[in-house]
Amino acid sequence: MEASSGNQLGNMKKILFCLIPLFLLSSCTKSEKDIIDDLRDYQDYAEFSLNSVDELYSKEEENYLVEIYFPECSHCKNIKSKIFDYIDAQKDDETLKKMYIFDIRSSSTQEGAKNREKFKVKPENYSDKRDILIDEMKVNKPSLLIDTYFFGTPSLYEIKNGSFLDLCIGETQIINYLSL
Repeated sequence: MEASSGNQLGNMKKILFCLIPLFLLSSCTKSEKDIIDDLRDYQDYAEFSLNSVDELYSKEEENYLVEIYFPECSHCKNIKSKIFDYIDAQKDDETLKKMYIFDIRSSSTQEGAKNREKFKVKPENYSDKRDILIDEMKVNKPSLLIDTYFFGTPSLYEIKNGSFLDLCIGETQIINYLSL
């Protein structure tokens, strides 16, 4: 009789030993959408990439968006699935503004430094005046990079009729804009 209860206890341990890892694995699995989001990258959207920052104001659409990003930017990484979702949605929804993307490159590289030099020079201590500078662009409606401020990545520029219309900076502003 003791051998029988020992076998039962042994069998229960084996069952628990097999079930616990399954339970742990099932609680850690990602959804299919999360897996797809993890696999998508900016290269998958090359057809929506600007070849040069000089193209910011020269696309054929009347009204469009341009996300300026840097692949290593943590904030850009955090919103890239939202950017890709928007680009995917615009393919099927003509009411959405077309979005383009541009990799500005690291400021520590020659190409990144050149890209940034094309924008209007920001005044000293500009961080306190950023909203004022954006309002300045809304009033002046620049159509050249030399008249346009760049504050960092991620940035989402809205262009209308070849001129600046609006600018969202950072994760929260961009996600809120795309959620409208």
